Amino acid sequence: MVIAERNRSIDTLKGLLIFTVVLGHVLLGTLDENPLRYLIYSFHMPIFFFISGYLLNSGNMKQIPIRDIVKKYWHRMLKPWCVAWMVYTLYAMHDNFSLSSLLHNMYSPYYHLWFIPSLFLCILIFIAIQKKANDSSITYMGTFCLSLFLFNLHNSPYTITTGFLSCNFLFFSVLGSLCKDLTINHILGGGGGKVISICLTAILLVDNILGIPIDKYRSFFMLPICATLCIFGFLPIMARNTFHVRFLELWGKKSLEIYLWHVIPILVIKYFFEKNEMTYYIITFTTIALLTLGSYLYCKK
Repeated sequence: MVIAERNRSIDTLKGLLIFTVVLGHVLLGTLDENPLRYLIYSFHMPIFFFISGYLLNSGNMKQIPIRDIVKKYWHRMLKPWCVAWMVYTLYAMHDNFSLSSLLHNMYSPYYHLWFIPSLFLCILIFIAIQKKANDSSITYMGTFCLSLFLFNLHNSPYTITTGFLSCNFLFFSVLGSLCKDLTINHILGGGGGKVISICLTAILLVDNILGIPIDKYRSFFMLPICATLCIFGFLPIMARNTFHVRFLELWGKKSLEIYLWHVIPILVIKYFFEKNEMTYYIITFTTIALLTLGSYLYCKK
């Protein structure tokens, strides 16, 4: 059996994205108050879902029983997530424990923890529809319709789900899987960095020139801008597999661990220094710089 070569560009992109996640959590102020946080939160999670969908081997998954799929993802990401969930939930409820708050943290987990169960639920929905449909065209049409409904429902005043149950980024997971199945990466040619620059500039204009708040951006601008970013920005880079930065590859390979645990040192630093904004930023960015340097030197060996 031939084992496919690992796509190093995907690892590099995941490392870059996990850096934006950490940076977004380090920066102070609301999304509407801080332009850099606004920019980061306007695209980074849809791209994560897109890459995860692209990496999903939907053809093989269709043949595997749901029980075995759950078992696979349990060992890969759900078990580490459960450990992190227990730690962060104990922290969140350490001074106000109640059964209702515990139940709340189950379907709407602490801060950043929504991503892993939401991604897993998106994967299950897609595979379940695929198993029932027995036709890729029907699968994608049905899943895209459902994903657009969930996306718009989540970004409307009538949303009835919160936390990971909303599955509002299912659209981007399905888009990633479709791009891989159609192998449209071979006909895209250029693109990549230029398209990413144009899209990020458009987001900055939406924020700083038009003054569109983040909730309105998510309702009206996120879908077209992030879909363009995925197909014409990130997909060509993934297809060419020439964007390699070794320390970012390391971060990409360790993205789950970084995602789950990076909040703890941020909470500690905020606890001691958040009231002094200058000191807080000096300490956090010095820490990030040292970790980046350490990663670079480690990968240079």
